Amino acid sequence: ELTHLRDPETGAHLERVSSYSRLIAKILGPELGLASDFAEDLYLFASLHDVGKVAIPEAILRKPGPLDPQERQTMDTHVSRCLDVVNQMVRGLHLAASPKLEMLRNVVAGHHELLDGSGYPLGLQAEQISLEARIVAVADIYDALTQNRVYKAALAPEQAESILGRMAEAGQLDSRCVQALLQAR
Repeated sequence: ELTHLRDPETGAHLERVSSYSRLIAKILGPELGLASDFAEDLYLFASLHDVGKVAIPEAILRKPGPLDPQERQTMDTHVSRCLDVVNQMVRGLHLAASPKLEMLRNVVAGHHELLDGSGYPLGLQAEQISLEARIVAVADIYDALTQNRVYKAALAPEQAESILGRMAEAGQLDSRCVQALLQAR
């Protein structure tokens, strides 16, 4: 709700990413033996994957062209800022440690990591990246590709699906997550 106040498009993006993430998790659930509440928890937590963008200057968020290296570096800090927000909420609300909080941290910290180590912020590889972060990464990329942004036009779903497929073949995205999204089409 807070993101809708600042920027309705970002709020809509978070809702779409959450929905895509739930679809992927529901399809993978039986195959991977996921807990019955995994998909619903992921739906809730995926909506926080970009909460750190509240700390990014508006001029960078809404820049109509490519970001320069310094702006890209600032934008990339949204992941660590997101983790800071989550940790502050946990401390401030005196929430007990639980697997659900770990899932939330995994989503916000890992949604830009890629299986081949080329992602950020930590350059994690393969199984170092949690399943929930791998799911949200696919959902986030798909949504980013298929929506108009100030810096680019939306791609057709078929084009986005082709890009996701190539990224999975290149070892950047979890192919099970990509296939689940395509199956949910």
